[in-house]
Amino acid sequence: MGLDSYQNQTVSALVVPDNFSASGTGTGIDISTYTGRAMAILENRGGGGTSPTLNVKIQHSTDDSTYTDHSTAATFTQATSGNGVQAIELDTPAFHKYIRAKYVLAGTNPTFDFGVVFVGQKQYN
Repeated sequence: MGLDSYQNQTVSALVVPDNFSASGTGTGIDISTYTGRAMAILENRGGGGTSPTLNVKIQHSTDDSTYTDHSTAATFTQATSGNGVQAIELDTPAFHKYIRAKYVLAGTNPTFDFGVVFVGQKQYN
């Protein structure tokens, strides 16, 4: 893949990087103007607490209000105490208009430093 293949790519934060100690959801973004395949990327910097785990999945919605899980293919591998970067491929036409990341922290007093971004190509006329 040459550098030209990254032309017109847009990056949007689904979860702004921060230190988290509770489960939650990121901000929904409108992907209706994107085309083809895209990626969601999770970067985590270890976990704190006792037996910490971090589970992140991509959900979708028609109205940016009521979100549902898309599929197991839109789920990152569970993160534990190590650092890591994961990417999952998303077929934008298979998703509703909006997507967001949902994250669940578990363990005793879990903390994680992490963020999730969406990278895709917008349609141009």
